[in-house]
Amino acid sequence: VDPMPVGEVIPFYGAYAEAAWEGSTEISDDIAYNYKFRAQRIDESIASDVNTIEGGEDLASREQYPYLTAETGSGMFVSYHRRSRLDPRDSASLALCQIGSGATGIGYYMYHGGENPEGKASTLQKSTANGDVFDIAIKSYDFQAPIGQFGQIRPHYRWLRRLNLFLEDFGSDLARMPAFLPAEENKSPELRWSVRSDGRAGFVFVNNYQRLHSMPAVRDVRFEIRLPGGGKVFLPQSPVTIPADSFFVWPVNMDLAGARLVHATAQPLLQQNDSDGGLTVVFAETPGIKAEFAFDPLTLQKANTIESLVVLQGEPWPAPPLRVTTAQGREVRLALLNEEDSLKLARKSKNSPPVFERPTRERVTPVAFEKVSPIGPLRDWRSKNPEFPLPVAPLEIDYKNAASWSIRLPVGLEMKSNPILRIRYTGDAARLLLNGRLINDDFYNGSTFEIGLRRHAPEILTGELRLEILPLQKDMPVFFEPGARPRFCDQGTALELHAVEIAERIEENEQFASRGDR
Repeated sequence: VDPMPVGEVIPFYGAYAEAAWEGSTEISDDIAYNYKFRAQRIDESIASDVNTIEGGEDLASREQYPYLTAETGSGMFVSYHRRSRLDPRDSASLALCQIGSGATGIGYYMYHGGENPEGKASTLQKSTANGDVFDIAIKSYDFQAPIGQFGQIRPHYRWLRRLNLFLEDFGSDLARMPAFLPAEENKSPELRWSVRSDGRAGFVFVNNYQRLHSMPAVRDVRFEIRLPGGGKVFLPQSPVTIPADSFFVWPVNMDLAGARLVHATAQPLLQQNDSDGGLTVVFAETPGIKAEFAFDPLTLQKANTIESLVVLQGEPWPAPPLRVTTAQGREVRLALLNEEDSLKLARKSKNSPPVFERPTRERVTPVAFEKVSPIGPLRDWRSKNPEFPLPVAPLEIDYKNAASWSIRLPVGLEMKSNPILRIRYTGDAARLLLNGRLINDDFYNGSTFEIGLRRHAPEILTGELRLEILPLQKDMPVFFEPGARPRFCDQGTALELHAVEIAERIEENEQFASRGDR
């Protein structure tokens, strides 16, 4: 029974690539359904540590409420027993699946990583010491978010931005389109796809991606979209191979200033009205599939109306855009970007011209460090609760036996570039203290431990910086992503400080030229 009081509460849904709260140290296949197009909106793993309702929402609730999300997982925190390290595509393909399943409003969690505040009587993070069933870091709530805890731009920021550009310009049409899943007799065990349509136009969503599982290419694919009144759209013109680990959106019967784009084998990104009265529509190439744009000739000027379709083949920018003229005389330009360029495309607002981000340049400066103390006796990672089988995070007293180093920042370091201190290490847990005060901490997952320096200026420029690292113990049951679990020494531990450096980011933008000149 749906517990929502009808007319009083609007439910918001969510889905995650990983469930760091799960009481398991194995690959979590229980939420693999988040990479499929499906009618059920609820990710049953969310709050599974406290939620007792199973089976998802009922049909009546789907009919009563819009499909809105508040927790489309754009990252995931690292818990002590589950050290996930997300691939940028994990979040982007998951969001696409929610949209392809009918979501009409996407809310991400979290888009910008954060920091747990200081508590007056205790620390405020999730902790087994505080009665929770898992541990997270005391200070860091980076969440592997698209924008990191200290403003770092991660690769999935660009994947999600590309999807958000599409939603910004085409979302008002998409929101009115219900989702249609293939009928049982048309379902392919190899390919996941759906259609959203208002009965005239629509979009085909394809997801051939699954977190932590390699998805093979699917050969000889051609879609048949059956519309009300007996109309059908077939795309592409000839069967194609859907590339391995790919995910995308293709339009059907898209109205482009009066020209009807019957189908395209490229993903729409954005559209802009040009100063000369024309319309430019930017598409992203689907890697491995030739981009074709099929128009209804009756909606074009000077087209051969004997042909059922006018099919144009596109080449990626900087090749000039394709051009068609509508029956009313307006020019429509179709600009195609390869995947790399499409992930660089940005704009400040809906009415701003799109620009290409230049490749990010970094100035990396090595930082001096000196070992202060070696590791002491190994801690007991087992819970005092005999019924709790998972390892528990170290307490303050455990760090008395941590290996420690002093770190000296370069003299004259400028803060306006938002310098990030990067600590490359292998171990179990690390933390950085400034004049004896904890400023950030980390559970090792194979990634770099990062700390933004600007928020601690000017104290951090002259204060005492102390790094403490505890060794990872081989017999401790912890989930690592494939390839991330470190090598252990003969004593069954892993601990090493590889490097400390400061990275400063330098950015510039390049204007996007819709007419094809760079």
